[in-house]
Amino acid sequence: VNIGGSSVSANRAIKRETAIAFTNIDQDEISDKYTTEDMPQLLDDVPGLFSSTTGMGDAEITMRGFEADKIQVLINGIPVNDPESQKVYWSNWTGLTSNVKSVQVQKGAGSSLYGSGAFGGSLNIETMGATQHSETVIRASYAGYTTEGDVANGEGQIESYYPFNYNIIGRYNSGALYGGKFNYSLMAERKYGDYYIEGTNYRGWSFGFDTQTVLAGHKISTSLLGAPQEHNQV
Repeated sequence: VNIGGSSVSANRAIKRETAIAFTNIDQDEISDKYTTEDMPQLLDDVPGLFSSTTGMGDAEITMRGFEADKIQVLINGIPVNDPESQKVYWSNWTGLTSNVKSVQVQKGAGSSLYGSGAFGGSLNIETMGATQHSETVIRASYAGYTTEGDVANGEGQIESYYPFNYNIIGRYNSGALYGGKFNYSLMAERKYGDYYIEGTNYRGWSFGFDTQTVLAGHKISTSLLGAPQEHNQV
């Protein structure tokens, strides 16, 4: 008797197979929206999910009325919630938004497979990954805010405040090499600017490096992310 192979995924819901409400967001959707936002702000179109921020790197998220400590966040299947507060501090993951391949948002207690941290729902994020097609991409975004009158600068002085922010991203995908056995991707981003609130300046870099190796029908993937930065809260 021949028995066919099977595929088991404990982290991702499947349409018409998994009894839970979920939304999938692919890389193209994220890339179309992304300028300098943190990951939660790119998910605002998902029903039941809300985000807010006081500056780059300081985003907050709620889902169906539940605060961040009831929302489990996984990156490539690994939980990244703080073990004490159960929250995710998005300032630690600022480089994530320019390295995302896909996001699945699961809503409600049905995703309690992930434990008590997922009572309100979960975010399952996959990083950009390598691709079989060779390409080079360079993109830039710029935005500014207009304020009325002068503002306090936090140092006992009043001054005019015209904040702006920008980012520049470069990405290279090698495409399939060595007969389709190996490929890699490189990404670098410069993000700089101020938010509409005085004292929320951000200066940072993001880096990404992914490889994929095919050995006898098996795929071995590696992913390295980094985001050195400095920023302030109001």
